Amino acid sequence: MIIEFKIPFLFKAGKFHYSELGENSENVLTLFHGQFNILSYYTPNSNTEVRLYDVSEQSLKNDMYVTYNHSGILKYVELLHGDEVRLLFINYLDENEAKSEILDFAEQSADIISNKLLQCKDLVARLFIEYYKDYEGFDFAAKIGTVKDKQAIIDSLIEKSQQCGPEKTVVDNSGDYPNENRIACDRHTIEIMLFCSPVEIRNDLLDMVISVMTDNIKNKVIDRLNKSDDFKCIVSEYD
Repeated sequence: MIIEFKIPFLFKAGKFHYSELGENSENVLTLFHGQFNILSYYTPNSNTEVRLYDVSEQSLKNDMYVTYNHSGILKYVELLHGDEVRLLFINYLDENEAKSEILDFAEQSADIISNKLLQCKDLVARLFIEYYKDYEGFDFAAKIGTVKDKQAIIDSLIEKSQQCGPEKTVVDNSGDYPNENRIACDRHTIEIMLFCSPVEIRNDLLDMVISVMTDNIKNKVIDRLNKSDDFKCIVSEYD
């Protein structure tokens, strides 16, 4: 059974619980909630279908809030539960606003990742910056590989009686380092921001996000790490 939640594009300035909006407007964003807790809608600027997973009907009824800008134009649809915020939809007035807001979020994300990376006081052999992108999703993360982690990889090769010839490539592979050292961006929010952007510039915005986050992390982190003599920063796309 599909349940529809209709959100007016025009209301009045402020933030409102969904129940306060009413259903009198004809110009609405329609959210479709179906089986398996899948929420979907079509973006108004490009008719792109957006699908969100693990969104319960009860959370939409209890925790969905809608924000309108000073002119009463729809801006955000969010789930607010305690300190948790989950963005469901964002409305951009034009391409410039989309670029500005996504750039701002990318810079904030890079700052968050950089600050967490700099908490490492160990001797660092590798800094990995990696990303994934396709028409359905996006991910971006950074990972530190310490000298101790690198040596553990080499020791593991020796224990398995493998030749040490591949060492250079193995120790440059992010996947061989502990995953607990991986610091990811808020991929959900940035995916929504990109999906809701004008389709004509979406790929350019995605490339901008990757470039800005990569450059900002490198500029803020590398010089402040306790680095080994053979330190490397490796940037790669994964699939």
